[in-house]
Amino acid sequence: MDILLKEAFFGQITQSHCQYHRQLRNDILVVCSLILNINPNSPGTETFFFNLFDGICFFQVIETGFAKQLLLFASYPELRSNSPLVKNFKLTTYDEDFEFKKLIFNTVVILNRNPMMNELVTNSRILLALLSYIEPLPRKKDRETNAFEWKISQFEDLQLHALAVLSILLPYSLNEYFEYGVGTRLLVFYEWTINNEEYNSEGNSFFAKGGRNNKRSQLKYILRLFRSLISTKDERIYIDLCDQGIISSITGHLRVMTQKTSIHMDYVDLDIICDGLFILSCLGELDVHRKEIFGSEGIEMLIQILSIESPYVCGGLGYHRLLVAAIDCVWCCVVGSVINEDEFIQRQGVFALLDLIEINPKSLQNIILGCVLDLTENTKCLHFIMTWQGHKQEYFTHVLCELWRDEERETYVARTEKGVISDHTKPLMGLLQQSVPLTPLKRFEPSRAVLDLIDNMRSKIYGFFCKLGFSELPGLHEEDYITICIIENFLDFKMGEIWQEIMSELDMEGVKLIAPDGEATDTILRATEERALAVVATQNYILEQYHKLDLQFEKEFYNELVRSHTFQEKRLEQWKSFVARTSKYPLLMVAKDSQNQAIRQSRPEEKDYSGYHTVHNLEIPNISITVSNKCFVNFIL
Repeated sequence: MDILLKEAFFGQITQSHCQYHRQLRNDILVVCSLILNINPNSPGTETFFFNLFDGICFFQVIETGFAKQLLLFASYPELRSNSPLVKNFKLTTYDEDFEFKKLIFNTVVILNRNPMMNELVTNSRILLALLSYIEPLPRKKDRETNAFEWKISQFEDLQLHALAVLSILLPYSLNEYFEYGVGTRLLVFYEWTINNEEYNSEGNSFFAKGGRNNKRSQLKYILRLFRSLISTKDERIYIDLCDQGIISSITGHLRVMTQKTSIHMDYVDLDIICDGLFILSCLGELDVHRKEIFGSEGIEMLIQILSIESPYVCGGLGYHRLLVAAIDCVWCCVVGSVINEDEFIQRQGVFALLDLIEINPKSLQNIILGCVLDLTENTKCLHFIMTWQGHKQEYFTHVLCELWRDEERETYVARTEKGVISDHTKPLMGLLQQSVPLTPLKRFEPSRAVLDLIDNMRSKIYGFFCKLGFSELPGLHEEDYITICIIENFLDFKMGEIWQEIMSELDMEGVKLIAPDGEATDTILRATEERALAVVATQNYILEQYHKLDLQFEKEFYNELVRSHTFQEKRLEQWKSFVARTSKYPLLMVAKDSQNQAIRQSRPEEKDYSGYHTVHNLEIPNISITVSNKCFVNFIL
């Protein structure tokens, strides 16, 4: 079948002077690519025969020279060749030839999936042909040669296809990367995509909108190519790109992009930012010097990204994808460098991370908690954590206790309504963990108690309290103190849980311990239970103290109500007396006499002072006031 398709394909190649033959040639190439792309998914013996057929197809394509000839056409007319196949073969700017070029690129990608093609791809120098498209636009025309030129719109589309193909082929040809100086060529092209020079793009078929009069599509795919190269984890590529300034270049451009937070971030911008952050994370993960190159500009960019609100990012999982990339970049480019950590903390980057913990779901909370926990190795971070307050004016310690209780509710840990331990033999184990059957494990295989540490956030929360302390913490409520009693003993409870699993596995395997070992294990298990009982006693004591405090507050509140009620009754009696005095003259005179008597009683006893006389009269004559509107009288001297 492959031989017949090969003959039919080359038959149409030699007769590509009319539109009919060009269309038929493209159809045959599509059929060939579909045959090479067979990927069976059905299980059983049928899968074996499909895999066998797939291997035979690739083997025949290579053995008959068809693959080599396809690679030859893929590198034409970018590379000169003396092969008779391309001697009389001419490409035009017609749509059929343009589609043929894109189809042959796609076929090269399909062929490269088979490891047998690596040597052929290297020898064909197809990478050089693809790299010829990686240059700033518009291209400079060479008037001395009559080389074939695509239309501007066609070349732009082929350029994007070449970038996509290179992102697949280059990771398998790292020697050619250094031989052809690919890093320099790619960085020159990248600098062109991010500069401020105007470029009137003709648009392309890679996007439904947004590809005209800008260089966003080129920027997206050159970063995708950098990402595929970085993913090889080859230190030589890291050194080559870093020596040419890729870190400062990417951080500078991403900082400019993220400053435009008022503009909606679409999928193209999201891909550009996430790929850029991934590249920076890989480069700075294990090298302190590269972290320092990331520097203040990169930290400013990260804080801007962490402060972006979800409505400004395209829907779906776009916002979560952006946050994961940004947090990973904080982990790789900030954590581990004292200079970067200090600046990140001083710029209130820790506040931005803590704000994200409060508003994001559990899947992201776990990642953010791990990042902040690593930042707490810097002691300056602890002050910012202790002073942070959320949208509801809650401190971080209270948020941690809430997360702990959420974890216990999700795993169905036995607790009372007040949060006290119900089963002192299993203070941490929930129903979900108990439902997993206990079986003898192989060597180095984690048990269910160890897997529980990975599945939830309790170990990270315990790590935070080990840094912050377990006493004199701000913003805690009654239920928080109950929870902290459990958190403080988390490590002891977990060790006891693991020892219980060890003893259960030994019993299942029929292993009997010698007397000293049996006594030691019994002591460990008994100590764990006693620790749990002590924690329960402490929790009950805290509840009792809070109950007494509530009773005291209630009593004070009741006394305040009684005083208020008594005062209101007194004011009512005073008002009734005032109304009565203003209505009946005899009552007014009685009030006047009572007032004079009170005045006389308030004065000190009179003494005989010879030769002493008063300057003014102590009483104001003809006064008729028996009540004052104010509680006090101001005397102006």
